[in-house]
Formats: sequence, structure tokens, C-alpha cells
Amino acid sequence: GRTENVLGELVRGNTNLERTLITNLDLRWEWFPAPRELMAVSVFGKDFQGAIEEVLFPSTNGVQTWGNADARVYGAEFEFQAGLGRIADPLRHFTLSTNLSLVHSSAEEPEVNFSERSGGQQDTTDQATRPMEGQSPYTFNLDLSYENPNTGTTAGLYFNTFGERLTALGVFSVPDTYEQPFHQLDFTFSQRFREHWTFDFAVENILGDTAREVLP
Repeated sequence: GRTENVLGELVRGNTNLERTLITNLDLRWEWFPAPRELMAVSVFGKDFQGAIEEVLFPSTNGVQTWGNADARVYGAEFEFQAGLGRIADPLRHFTLSTNLSLVHSSAEEPEVNFSERSGGQQDTTDQATRPMEGQSPYTFNLDLSYENPNTGTTAGLYFNTFGERLTALGVFSVPDTYEQPFHQLDFTFSQRFREHWTFDFAVENILGDTAREVLP
């Protein structure tokens, strides 16, 4: 593939890329104690044959491309949603939801072969231990929502975060790039007026956290 400059970064296609084949195995238990309430536990495993991952290799500014790598992912997910009216009747319009995923992933060295390179690429990461690109070891969500059909009012407070994840795999001694945990808190509000009018308001990233990518 040819090399192009995209938004100041050198990007090169890979004509040798192959499609990814995924084998999934999932087991899930669910319980609905009341309408709009949920308790669930899931365990899962995924096998990726030729997962497409971003790769960085040396140049004046570094070159971004993609390669195929076999990878495996397994983990568990826990979900909970309940109306707070169970605690006290004045809270009947509030709903609390949470979701936690715990994941282990591993991947092999990606296949990136260019005519000007000989001897194959050298993965900067320890191949036996590196995670799958883009896969966090955990994700967590916590939502508190309010819905009052009598007044046409809805609102929500939403928090989510994730564990450190590999975002670009370095080869030929280029360091790997890791995205750091990002803690995001958002708020939304909506008020219905008459039949055809709605006022919407939203605030994103209330905590003011900053997205960061670092080298190990």
C-alpha cells in the first residue's frame, strides 16, 4: 500500500490484510425482579483469527499501518438495574443502573510485511503477555436516571471509565502506545412542553478529565 499524510500523520495501507474470523462462546444468566429491573451475570470467550490492529513502525515521524494478529479474549460481565422506589416512594421516578466488565486478553505479533523490510518485524511488546489492542482489562458504568411521565421531565447522570489499553503496537523498536483511564461524567436534562416542544440540556465531561496516550 502507498503512504499518505493524514492530519499530519503518515498513514500506509496494507494490501495483505485479511478479514477477521471470530469464534464466540457466551453464557448469560438474567433475572427480572420487576418491570425495568435487571440482574445479570455473563461469562464469555472470543477467539480472533487475524484481528486487525494498528501498528507503528519507524520513519521520520513514524508511520501508521495495520496488520493481522491472532488474539483471545475472555471475561465476565455483571449488570444491575433497579428502581429506587424500592427504598422510598418519593424516589419512584429514579432508576440506578451499573455495569462492570472484567476482561483478560492476549494477542500474537501482527503480520506486517513490506517489500522494503526484510527479516520480519520485531514487536516491541513481549508477545507472550501483551493485551489485544483496544481491549481494556475492565470497564465500569454507573447511571442515575429520572423519568416523570406526568411532568414530561427526564434527566440522567452518567459515569463511565475503563482500564489502560493498548492503542498502537510498535515494531522495529518503536514504543507501544497506551491510552490511560478516562473518567467521564455527563448530565442530560429534557423537559416536554405541550405536544410538540421539548427543551434539552446536556453537559459532558463534568470532571474535566483529559484523554491521554503514553509510552511505557
